[in-house]
Amino acid sequence: MIKSSDNMQKLINSSLTKIYGIKKKNGDLREIYTADLNKKIRLYMKPESEYPYDLTGIEFIEFVKIDDKHYGEG
Repeated sequence: MIKSSDNMQKLINSSLTKIYGIKKKNGDLREIYTADLNKKIRLYMKPESEYPYDLTGIEFIEFVKIDDKHYGEG
């Protein structure tokens, strides 16, 4: 359902935000929104356009593998 979304504003305001913990990153990745799918995969979403985003379109949605290097060992 997230993968087929084409409107970032609707996605952020949907019930999927609570289910998958969709949130805006900060720092170097402040233009990216993430969804936690499980402990090994995260979904990165970037709105179309430049800052300030109008949040109508989605430029890309990408699955990112999370491993020990991401969080450190242990």
